[in-house]
Parts: sequence; C-alpha cells; structure tokens
Amino acid sequence: GEIRDKLVLDELEAKFGDAYRWSASQLEKYAQCPFAFFVERVLELDEPSEFEYQPSPKHLGLIAHDLLAVFYKTTKGNLPECLEGVSLEIFERLADEVFSQQEESAPWIPALWGINKRKIRDGVRAYIEAELTSLAKNHEEPHLMEHPFGYDEPLTIQGTNMAGRPVKLRICGSIDRVDRYLEAGEVVHHVLDYKWKNTPSRNGYEDGSVLQGPIYLCAIRIDGLEPGKCRYRRIDLTEPKKISNAAQTRADSARFNQAMTIAFSIPERVRGGLFEASLAATMRTWPWHFPGRELCRSQAVLPGGTRFDD
Repeated sequence: GEIRDKLVLDELEAKFGDAYRWSASQLEKYAQCPFAFFVERVLELDEPSEFEYQPSPKHLGLIAHDLLAVFYKTTKGNLPECLEGVSLEIFERLADEVFSQQEESAPWIPALWGINKRKIRDGVRAYIEAELTSLAKNHEEPHLMEHPFGYDEPLTIQGTNMAGRPVKLRICGSIDRVDRYLEAGEVVHHVLDYKWKNTPSRNGYEDGSVLQGPIYLCAIRIDGLEPGKCRYRRIDLTEPKKISNAAQTRADSARFNQAMTIAFSIPERVRGGLFEASLAATMRTWPWHFPGRELCRSQAVLPGGTRFDD
C-alpha cells in the first residue's frame, strides 16, 4: 500500500497540492480505507455501468433526498405543524414534479418504477409527518437545504495535523440540511446528513471514519453561521416515522477536534503515497461498495487505534 516511485510521488504532489479542493466524502473515504480512495481518486477506476431496470437502493435514497429538500425549501419561513390540507397538497405536487424529472432521464420499466414511486411517496410523506412533530417539539426549523460550499469561491479551513504541523485545507461539498435552533437565547445551527441505509457510530470520530459532519460544521462557521451539533439521520422507508439522530457531536468537542486533526493529516499522507488496503478499526466489516478482494488483495481491518497514530 506504499508508493515509492519518485515520478508517481511527484504526480501525487502536483495533483493533491495546496490548491486541491477536498470534499468531505473524499477525506472520509481515505480515513476509512486509503486503498479505496486510491482506486477512486488516483486511478479513477469505476465499475462498468449496467442497464438498470429500476432505481438502485442508492438512487432511491437520492430521490428521497431531492423530495425532502424541495419540500423544506418550498415551506421555509412558513413551516406547517403537520402534513394535511394545503401542506399535503404542496407535498403531493412536489412529489409529482420530482418523479417527472426522474422519468425524463431514466428508462426504467414502468411497472417496477410505479412500485418504487409509491414506496418513496408514502415513505417520505410519513417521514415528514413525524419530522414536523419533532421539529416543533425541539424548536428547530430547516434553514438551508442541499447547501453547496467551496465551489464558486474557495473555502479554506485551518488547523494542525497529528504531528502538530499547521495545515490549510481547501474544502468543498454540499450539506443535506442545516437546521436553525434557539439555544439559551442564541441562534445556533445544526448540520444534518441523511443516510439511506446505516448511520455511523460516534466512535468513528476517533479514527476519522466519520468526517463529513465536523467538516460541514467548519464550513457553516466560515459562512457566518454559529455551529451547534452535527448529526446523522436515517431515512428508512419501511419505518419512516422512526426519527432518531446518530453520531451527534458538538462543534469543538473532543470528538470534533480529533476528527478534524485527522482530516488535516490526510493530504500529507496522500502526497506521500500511503494507500494501505485496511479498514479503520471502528468500521469492522468491509463495505459492499468498496473495491473487493480481487482488487485490494486484502480485506483487513485495523485491530485498534488509528492509521494516523504514528
């Protein structure tokens, strides 16, 4: 997993230099498994595409994300307390528009798409009903939806790596949602990242396998918003009314600081050609969407600690 050829190292230095814009997902992918990052971002390999007769589970999640985002964008400033009457009509209209956009570009089998369309519509409707109750109870409201940062204008964060050296990192990305919350008379903003399947564990902050939330908190702070917590929420269309947050941590907490120190350590490792094929300890099992054993020649998991400790 270590590259020593000077020509290759020079290429890595040029590609991933100070001007490179890192997304939160890229940094997280490296911390989870450097070789998976190497395959995706250095070799730029991808699985061969196949004709899809119906949306993949990942695509279903993206459609659900789109529907949630457009609903909260439309009702921002006039958030309903429940989904009925006019608010339900708004939801149904927006669902039709989202599905129509999908149908223009995706040649799915109509019967199968019809089943999935009902699944998304019913699941997201029930999810929003439950979430509106949760938002009202906690005095929160969606403020930004699918919020991009660092694309048009460079966004730079600063910190120190595991060796204590100062690092500047240019970042970019898109935040699923930023919620506005009144805490002790002060307005703070919580970052929310939707997950379609599993939500991460808070232990992932310790070895960097969970980095998106902390980086998003840094991004909104630079945008002038007071950061509160980052958290993850699963959209489960089989149990859409079950609203729970996972891997919550506050800005400037010990977990947040550990995760950011790891994030600041990654560019130097990438430029140094370190791409070991081993998972972060807190992940435990090899994800199905990572390169398989035929490519990695390994599905090792670190026994403990982090790959950044030395």
